[in-house]
Amino acid sequence: MKIHINKSVISKTIDNTEMILNVETGIYHELNESGSLVWSIIKDNNFSKEELTEKLNLLYKDDLIDINEFLDDLRKSELIEFL
Repeated sequence: MKIHINKSVISKTIDNTEMILNVETGIYHELNESGSLVWSIIKDNNFSKEELTEKLNLLYKDDLIDINEFLDDLRKSELIEFL
C-alpha cells in the first residue's frame, strides 16, 4: 500500500518547520526538522511504508529510524492514508 496525503490536507514550510492542516477536521500538526524531511519525501514520492523506511535508512545510514509511530500519528490525524 502506498502512502497518500489526504486530499483535505494543506501544508506550508516556514523556517524549516512544516505546518500541516486537515481543513475538514481542523487537525493541525507542526513538524520539526526531521518530521519535515519525512513529510517532503512523502509529498514528492509515491512510496509505500517499506519504501519510505528504506529511503530513510539510506539517508541516515547507521542511525536507526523507526518511522512507524510517526506514520501512525499522521494516519490517526487523517493527514495521510494508505491506499
